[in-house]
Amino acid sequence: MLAPIRAVTPLLLSAFFMVAGISLGNLLVPLRANAEGWSPATIGLIGTAYASAFTIGCIFAPRLIMRLGVIRTLVAMLGLLGVSLVLIAVFVHPWSWALFRAVTG
Repeated sequence: MLAPIRAVTPLLLSAFFMVAGISLGNLLVPLRANAEGWSPATIGLIGTAYASAFTIGCIFAPRLIMRLGVIRTLVAMLGLLGVSLVLIAVFVHPWSWALFRAVTG
């Protein structure tokens, strides 16, 4: 009875951490952009890049999962998420942030 739970637990935990990382990014990126003194239109552009890429990802992710499998796709997306959030901290420019947020999406 516990075998199915043990089989699914790592997948659910990694999905939880991915969603937590995205949520923190969604909260902190606009706050940091505001602290940098960027205009609301620029901050909106960064948010639009994320939302657009998220929509495109929803279309292409099922194909990726069918081709690579759930675990490999999840690991690749978690890697991209981690790298893009670190690069946002390194490069403080609106266009680079929009690109990194699109990768996060």
